Amino acid sequence: MKQIMQNYKTGELDIKDVPAPLLTGHTVLVRNIASLISAGTEKIKVDTARMNLLNKARNRPDLVRQVVTNVQQEGLLPTVKKVLNKLDTPVSLGYASCGEVVAVGSEVKSLKVGDRVACAGEIYAAHAELVTTPQNLCAVVPRGVDPRDATYAPVGAIGLQAVRLAGIELGHRVAVIGLGLIGQLIVQLVQNSGADVFGIEIDPAKLQMAKKMGMLAGVNPSTDPVEAMAANFTDGLGMDAVIVAAASDQEKTLDLAGALCREKGRVVLLGAGDIHAPRLHYYQKELNLSVSRAFGPGTYDNRYVADSQDYPPGYVRWTAQRNMQSFLNLLGQKKIRLEGITTHTFPLERAAEAYDMINANSTPYVGIVLTYGEAVSLEQKIVRRDASIASVAAIKVGFVGAGSFAQNYLIPPLKKHPQVQLVGVATSKGLTARNTADKFAFGYCSTDASELIRDAGINTVVIATRHNLHARFLIEALKAGKHVFVEKPLAVNEEQLTAVAQALEEHPGMLMVGFNRRFAPFVEKIDAFFSNRSGPLVINYRVNAGFLPADHWANTEEGGGRIVGEVCHFIDLFQFLAKSPPVRVHADCARDAVSSKPLELTDNLSVIVTFQDGSMANLVYTSLGDLSFPRERMEVYCGQSIAVLDNFKKLRLVRKGKGEDFNLFSRDMGINKEMATFIDALMSQNPQSPIPPQELCLTTLCTFKILEAIRTGKPQEIVWKPSKV
Repeated sequence: MKQIMQNYKTGELDIKDVPAPLLTGHTVLVRNIASLISAGTEKIKVDTARMNLLNKARNRPDLVRQVVTNVQQEGLLPTVKKVLNKLDTPVSLGYASCGEVVAVGSEVKSLKVGDRVACAGEIYAAHAELVTTPQNLCAVVPRGVDPRDATYAPVGAIGLQAVRLAGIELGHRVAVIGLGLIGQLIVQLVQNSGADVFGIEIDPAKLQMAKKMGMLAGVNPSTDPVEAMAANFTDGLGMDAVIVAAASDQEKTLDLAGALCREKGRVVLLGAGDIHAPRLHYYQKELNLSVSRAFGPGTYDNRYVADSQDYPPGYVRWTAQRNMQSFLNLLGQKKIRLEGITTHTFPLERAAEAYDMINANSTPYVGIVLTYGEAVSLEQKIVRRDASIASVAAIKVGFVGAGSFAQNYLIPPLKKHPQVQLVGVATSKGLTARNTADKFAFGYCSTDASELIRDAGINTVVIATRHNLHARFLIEALKAGKHVFVEKPLAVNEEQLTAVAQALEEHPGMLMVGFNRRFAPFVEKIDAFFSNRSGPLVINYRVNAGFLPADHWANTEEGGGRIVGEVCHFIDLFQFLAKSPPVRVHADCARDAVSSKPLELTDNLSVIVTFQDGSMANLVYTSLGDLSFPRERMEVYCGQSIAVLDNFKKLRLVRKGKGEDFNLFSRDMGINKEMATFIDALMSQNPQSPIPPQELCLTTLCTFKILEAIRTGKPQEIVWKPSKV
């Protein structure tokens, strides 16, 4: 299928063939008939992409702060590589489309094949021939509504959410500042609410358009006395509500909105930009300032979007989906008119002309619609034209999942190795799959991971998906006779771990997990430093992990929480240094009296792990620290000797009163050595995992026991005795 993409480094637009998107349980596969270019929103995105690096930095100071923090933690060169890779990743455009459902996920109950639906969301309603959209971001198009008009439903929902926040009643007088695409829709929505509309716009043509749509009065702030005319419009009372739909100077606009509003009136702001509301009017009139958020409640709730958990109407009457449906119903009842608002229509192949028109701003436009043909490829695999037909490389690799970690750390060392051929890559999003294949010269890209795993031309599978899918795909790969490298964690629960162990017993493939810290050069020095020890180790490890929002994917079922998803790294490191299996774990977490976070999602904890040889390790893992401070520090004590590792950049070894210091320019956490060791193991006559399977399973089991120790308040024994592993 074809999709519009934009290179974020150069700003260039392209239409590329990408694999058809992956259908999942709560989504529907939709063949787009039309999609709407939201000129204001998309122009901001396009303009940002076309900026140079300095202007990009000025435009996104929040990302600059992230870069500075990353330099402090990892070093300059690794950070530069990550930034350049991020900039070289194309992004999709569009968030409003209409099409026909061609397939439904197993959990979809409200839609069926053949339904015509409007779709919403940047990821889910892109300018592409096919999209997969969660059922809660779809709304059924009433009979008689043109699909090109139905593409306005998401933008209409944005306007409708603002109108609802404005609390408009019959007879109210409402000002709308900005009469672009969304402003034109808001004018009609306010009118449908029984209120009179006063429009403010510098473009005379848009003022005339709004008057045709029912606006009673309109002014041009560059030529007209706005406040005097507004006072006359309201008989001196002031506006009951002001809706700001303009992208101009927010401070001046909000000052004007405050001046126009009556005492205790409402101001509703749409769109992006910093908010600087002058105090005078808002204080003196005790105004209510609201910021309208996208399509309505649920838009940014992963449970609503990804899991189809709707809000009960008795508690949340107007969700994102219900706002879209309400707008479509108004279209069907002819209460919303779009004639004149859709100023241009282009077929997908001419999309570049549409964006050139927007950027040049030489031709007046409001609504721009893209249309799509009926002949669409449902193929989930795209073979690259410049892909090599054959290779003498012994290791033929397929990637399942290719997010930023895989692209920054896993793929590059494999690509450089002469004995590795990158055969195929599969991701859930066709755009990501195609970009990764092009960037790293994979032979093909796909959105069907299972098909890639079955490919006879692949003998090694690297799995870098979300955590909850690791066990499923690695079991598939082992059953298919492949060797497997899977990013941590090995599994997210004991049921998955047992299934993995069984697959290892029944199938001969080698399994490696991405526990990279044991391969770090300074860890190897520490290991050698204590190689002749005769007594136990005492290890103290501190992790300044940084805060993650509760709705971050790592804290959902996809991630399993930070104990399962990251603490496993440190358990593996302890096990490697102790050269002994863990036998017992004590654990507890910090408890905030006002926090409702489930214990399994805690990220402030202390853990003591005891090993069979008498060694013990204490781990303090916290999200409460400052990220500018080094992330990790380890102290190892044994036989009157000490090793201190500071953030994998500095190492001090002390014995018999003498100290030796080692320093690195950039942090080295062992990933390159890990991948090189994995390749060496694959090249051997009888491939064996560099980390014994027993240790992989014990490390993973230990994380589950940490959770149990926190829940019960009791130490947990660690017992793992599968027949072979």
